[in-house]
Amino acid sequence: MAGGEPARPLLRRRPDRTVCRLTSGPASPTASPRSLGGPPRTPSAHPCRSRRRNHRSTRKAPPVITEHHIILGPVRTRYFEAGSPRTTSVVLIHEGGFGSDAPNTFGRMADSLASTHHVLMPEMLGFGGTDKAVFFGEDPYEPRLRHLASFLAALDVRSAHIVGNSFGGGIVLRMSIHPETAWRMRSATSISGTGGPFRTAEAIKYTSQYDLTLDDARRLDGWVIDPGLSDEEHAVARYESSLRPGQWESMMAGTLRSPAAAAPSPAAPDYPAALSASTVPTLLVAGILDPMFEKGWEDEIASYLSDVRIERPDAGHAPNISQPAMTAELLRGFFDEVDARWPSSPASPHPQLSDHREGPPIHRGERPEPPPAHRPHNGTVTKQ
Repeated sequence: MAGGEPARPLLRRRPDRTVCRLTSGPASPTASPRSLGGPPRTPSAHPCRSRRRNHRSTRKAPPVITEHHIILGPVRTRYFEAGSPRTTSVVLIHEGGFGSDAPNTFGRMADSLASTHHVLMPEMLGFGGTDKAVFFGEDPYEPRLRHLASFLAALDVRSAHIVGNSFGGGIVLRMSIHPETAWRMRSATSISGTGGPFRTAEAIKYTSQYDLTLDDARRLDGWVIDPGLSDEEHAVARYESSLRPGQWESMMAGTLRSPAAAAPSPAAPDYPAALSASTVPTLLVAGILDPMFEKGWEDEIASYLSDVRIERPDAGHAPNISQPAMTAELLRGFFDEVDARWPSSPASPHPQLSDHREGPPIHRGERPEPPPAHRPHNGTVTKQ
């Protein structure tokens, strides 16, 4: 990558293979990740342990990033995990372009956040290692909201900071008003994601087509990474992920229209006004070099939110890719600000977070209790 921060691998690997691929047969839903690889291994045979056990170093090793697969109802779902489960969880939701997945959206940031938080990176319907399922008759958000709600329930994720980029950022905003997910959110962060509106006509035109070549993956990356930079590693990762069976088809399925059907009506016509129901502290990250959205989209979205902070870094559409260290620190600062007012008592979970707009700090209402029907998870969950 030319310019910007020094290039980082999309998933940081140590020479002794820090990314463990847990691909053995099904295990019980309550099994821990370390128990999912079959019979116990001796320490020297474990792929995630150093072969030089007696070597001492003052450098702290990067966190191990593990890959998991679970089954949520009929949907095979891939996700990545890093950091200690004893720390506050951070859930990272990837972008939604051709060839997007969890590693090529947040892989460069994952190890940094995992040094202080428990990081989970699920892949949505149609992307990465998750099934390429398409639900006709619905907008692209609703099936993925249900899928992510099932994911959070399956892993019993509560009180998590949830972050998304681009389409994933829009998903996070919608999660903050979705009854199955809002109560599980400690905070919501949208990096260059609006939930649908405010995209420029040029962005819609030039990012909705893709011819499955590396050159076209580079073209799409031109809309995502910081202007003036070249990031061949990311373009190759996007291209390779787009070749997964069903990925291109699932992206293009939304263009199919029955000749007998009426013109589709706008999805969620009350959006973004519906965000006024959100009681989740929200961070909007709007890169000043982002070519995808109309200028001022963050102010439009913020006008509907009662508890919001806006950051405008000198970045493009995906600073999490082009400037991962800066973005990780920005997120950690917001998480710390939210956590500082997070009480031990559930009666009043959100005291007060300063709003970065003009005017006095905004006081939020009480955190909504989860609907009783949404507390237990009674679907099929299988880790492997």
